[in-house]
Amino acid sequence: PRDLLRRCGADVDTVDAVDAADEAAYRQEHERKVAAAQTATPWATLPATVIDGLAARNRTAPFAVQRAAWGPVVEGLDAVVQSPTASGKTLAYLAPVAARLLTTAQPTREGRGPAAPRCVVLAPSRELAAQICKEWDALVRPANATRAALAVGGAPLHRCVSSLRRGGGADVVVATPGRLAELLRQGRDRRSTSEVVLDFENLETFVLDEADALLDEADVPEVRRFLDDMDHDYQLCLFSATIGSKVRAFARGAMELSAPGDVDLDTVRNIAHSSITAPESEWAALAGEVVGEKNAATSLVFARSVADCKRVAESLRRTFPAGVVRVLELHGDLAAEARRRVLRDVRGNDGRTVVVATDVAARGLDL
Repeated sequence: PRDLLRRCGADVDTVDAVDAADEAAYRQEHERKVAAAQTATPWATLPATVIDGLAARNRTAPFAVQRAAWGPVVEGLDAVVQSPTASGKTLAYLAPVAARLLTTAQPTREGRGPAAPRCVVLAPSRELAAQICKEWDALVRPANATRAALAVGGAPLHRCVSSLRRGGGADVVVATPGRLAELLRQGRDRRSTSEVVLDFENLETFVLDEADALLDEADVPEVRRFLDDMDHDYQLCLFSATIGSKVRAFARGAMELSAPGDVDLDTVRNIAHSSITAPESEWAALAGEVVGEKNAATSLVFARSVADCKRVAESLRRTFPAGVVRVLELHGDLAAEARRRVLRDVRGNDGRTVVVATDVAARGLDL
């Protein structure tokens, strides 16, 4: 309004009055959201069909993080949510976002045009992004009203574009940083002959899942570019098992955080930790001993590099008979389909399985 009034020749007092009125209206609406967030009842505004769908998957009541995050997320407040691995963080933001998208009208657009999602979820790995997209589809399928598009590397770009546009355009886009940046560049380069395929003009909510991984030294500039592309008010949500100083510093500069939106459920859990001091040359053999002693249905062994991953996996294959224990590898040298096949094998395997992985498996995967 300030720039428009100035171009129209308005005097300084008029411009300042409009600014003050806009700020007052914004503050009043923000205070309303904060008050509503503090009294909001989790899952209350989800359609009955979605509640029934959750119950069919044995999710009859929200977990602690889902209760704590419901109010701020459903009311459109910025949120920083810290909660342990496997505590239900994905549904903690998907459920309130779904409630809002399913109960408010989709902005109308004319013509073909670029996809203009209302929510974007950014994840650090293809596997986690695919898992989030699958969870969204399962959540909203009973309502049959919204759709999500998956945009990750390892798949041809034209498939991502088709997915964005299918069915009149995706309401939710779940993406990795590199592929999202690539889609946003389409049609915006002066030398480009392609059309724009994605914009943020209707974006209401931007979620960083595993925020600490996304806000490391390499990805912070990319994330900031995504946010700088938006010239309207939007909700920013950061979810992670660990919220360190870098994430807090980012939040201070990019978010307006109120008390309901600052959620820390990093409580003590019943997990036993132990350590073994040994020369590196013995690590692979020791991993085999620990896996053998625990006799668990599924074991996960982390290695620092792809080469270490392959070496440890080969050592474990020599340790355990092939018919007794399956040893699978999960690392960046595998093609995208091979990585998906490993995850399917782990989830569907009835016997004993050991997965030897690099940090591609360190973030949010449901195994």
